[in-house]
Amino acid sequence: KSTVARPLKELKGFKRVMIAPSQTITITLPITGERLAHWDTRKRAFVVEKGNVEVMVGASSTDIKLTKAISVSP
Repeated sequence: KSTVARPLKELKGFKRVMIAPSQTITITLPITGERLAHWDTRKRAFVVEKGNVEVMVGASSTDIKLTKAISVSP
C-alpha cells in the first residue's frame, strides 16, 4: 500500500499496434521506476515505493485483455 493516496488506474505508457485477427506479435513497453514514481508525502521528492503493481493491457481502461501483478523495488 502506498504512503500517498494514488489513483486506481494510471496510464504509464501506450503503443498503438495494428495486427490481423489471427496474428500474434510481441510488444515491448518498458515500465521503469521513473514511470512509477510519484511525489512523496511532503511533495519534495519523486519516490518509487516497494510493493506490487498491476500491469493491465487492453484497448482502453474499460477493455482490459491482460492483467499481471509485478513486484517493484526502489
